[in-house]
Amino acid sequence: MTFKDLMEKYKAGSTTSEERQLVESEIEKSEAINDYLSDQIMDAIPEIKNRASSDEKSNAKKIKRTMNRKFRNVVITSVAAVVALFCIVQFAVFPIINNSYYNPLEGRHNVIGVTEWGQMSIDMSVFSELHLKGYETPFVLAKPEGLGSYDLTLYQYDAFRNYSETQYRSQLIRGKLDNAMSDNALISGMSFNWLQSAYGSYTDMDKVSTVDGVSRAELSQLPESAQVKAYLFFNETIDMQALAELVKQGDVRVLWAGIKCSDDDTMWSGRFGFSPQGKYIPLIGNAYDAQLYPLLELDESEPWGGADVIDFTKLTATTYETHFKSLLKYMAEKKDFMEVIGFDYDYSSALSYVQNNGIGCFGVVVSGSRDAIEAISSTPAVQYIAVDDVMVSIYSK
Repeated sequence: MTFKDLMEKYKAGSTTSEERQLVESEIEKSEAINDYLSDQIMDAIPEIKNRASSDEKSNAKKIKRTMNRKFRNVVITSVAAVVALFCIVQFAVFPIINNSYYNPLEGRHNVIGVTEWGQMSIDMSVFSELHLKGYETPFVLAKPEGLGSYDLTLYQYDAFRNYSETQYRSQLIRGKLDNAMSDNALISGMSFNWLQSAYGSYTDMDKVSTVDGVSRAELSQLPESAQVKAYLFFNETIDMQALAELVKQGDVRVLWAGIKCSDDDTMWSGRFGFSPQGKYIPLIGNAYDAQLYPLLELDESEPWGGADVIDFTKLTATTYETHFKSLLKYMAEKKDFMEVIGFDYDYSSALSYVQNNGIGCFGVVVSGSRDAIEAISSTPAVQYIAVDDVMVSIYSK
């Protein structure tokens, strides 16, 4: 056995007592020899440390400076590489990954200085006008929180209650929306009337007649100052000319008009409509392609829109028809948004139906004084009324 083999056994702890003593004896000898040689070297060159010539010192300084420069260059190069990598990830990789999912900030449409206002605000504004009866959701502010993730704040306004604001918080994570937002912010305005949740089946005419009778009786008992929100269901659909005339009367505010978009649509199952008096906060500026979607905002001549500033005398049947078709066309092309919020509406079929059959309104959501609501509900055109909300006066909050 060689000494190298013996050392391997020693390191492995498998030597006998005699073998271990032999190895440790050799190690002790080696240490003694190394100590002796070290002392001899130091004794032979005692002046090296204390008598370095000026040239040697100069050379040492040059060497040091050269090493420092090289070190600095290495550090600078490393930092530059890290910065470049960060920029590539931040401005190239991240956007590619983010845009592979629905991006609520796409386009970053800057409205009144709000940098967190983007594509989802436009999409939600159009969606809410089509489906939410008397509610508007014009702002969805999004804050990036990582790859494909955003914190969302949705602002919803109740057009009946003096545009009182409710904020809903949610998260959008790689194209998946927290269901709490949909449940809280959208469902409240999705049904055309509240009969289903309050009384069950839409088609039970006895229950419908009961709601109509109770609503009319309650109207007569309200104080004169009361403000009322009600659903009016027509005996038969009215065209856009008749709707425009109703809006221009001004006795009541028409918050939403339900539109027949299929042969199966009735006043009990209506899913589509629009706001014939404009929205609280419109889609302003270049937020959408006005040539592709003409009159997506009902009155494009009013940059801030809303029922308080729109001149209703300018609104015609053609205006309403163009506006409603643009709403349907816009949403038909927003499949990514619809996947996010989880609703499955066939906007293309609805658009084809109104293009082939015309646009008919089977009911409206209105607000106004007690007397105004009583008067309009007593006209021959109105078959049923359902009171949905009441305020003591116009000053109620």
